[in-house]
Order: sequence, then structure tokens, then C-alpha cells
Amino acid sequence: MPACGFDYLTARSVGFDHFARAGTDPLAIAAANGKLRRNFQGFTDYSSSVLIRLGASAISSFPKLLAQTEKNNGRYRMLLSQDRLPVAHGIRRSADDCYHGAVIEGLLCDGEARLGARLMGEPRAALQPFIARGLATVDDEWLRTKPDGLPYSRSIAALFDPYRQDSQRRFSSAV
Repeated sequence: MPACGFDYLTARSVGFDHFARAGTDPLAIAAANGKLRRNFQGFTDYSSSVLIRLGASAISSFPKLLAQTEKNNGRYRMLLSQDRLPVAHGIRRSADDCYHGAVIEGLLCDGEARLGARLMGEPRAALQPFIARGLATVDDEWLRTKPDGLPYSRSIAALFDPYRQDSQRRFSSAV
């Protein structure tokens, strides 16, 4: 038995950079059934469009809204003691935000996403190095990451994040 009781020979790839025990782990089952999701915590089999997080700096997600609580633990507790919601920031998600988010989630969870005519042309030039190296394909309106392209999934998906284009320093980046 391998260290920590995890048998890598029976592991199943989950998303682009995780592994789970095939056949028994909920993430492996969700990935096999096309029901894998991704949220601020990472990959999940949780299918709800609402995620409520508690605690300082927590980010909750709703269909058309992201809300982050106060980052400072002392201020967070003070606001709660005053019966006030400790939400410090909120972002309304437009239909375009949701569309881009679905493409990103599809690429990271399933290795493919339907771009549609609207997104087909936007990152075309930036996708060319991945396509030329056989790491991704585009046919009709679908972008697919090939198995050798999985390590580059985060970089490919980032091309569809319009907020990331504005400021590389605000977000984590693939190396």
C-alpha cells in the first residue's frame, strides 16, 4: 500500500490538476458523469448555484452576485456584534460575466467548452500557440483541451476572463 493509503494506479484525473480514487470518491464520480464543478474552494461535486461562506474574507457566490466579507477578523466580528452583515465588497455578475464563467468552468472541469460565435474570435490569436502544439483544438464552436494540454488548462481558460486582461497582478497565474 502506498504512503498515506492512496493508490495512484487506481486514481482518476479530476479537472486539470487533481486526482481522486476512481469509482468511490465523489469527485471522481462527478468527473466521470460530467457533473464536476469549480468554485472558489476548487473542484466540487456540489451542484448548487448558491455558495454561502462564513468567516473573515469569505467569498459567497450567487447566480448574479459575488460577495466578500470583511477581511479583517476584528472588524468582521465587530460588525457581527452590531447585527450588521459583514459584507465588504460585492460584484454584480452580468450575463456576459456568467457566459465567460461557464466557458472557464467547462474548460477547467471537462476540458471543453462551447464558445459560441461571440467568444470564438476574441482569443483566437492567443489560442494559436496551444493549437499549433497540439494542446488544444477548435472545431465548430467547441474548444477542447487535449490530454497533453491539461497542464495548460488554467492558462487557456484565463484567455476568456475579461477581468484578468486588465490586471495580471490581481490574480494568481499558472507558471
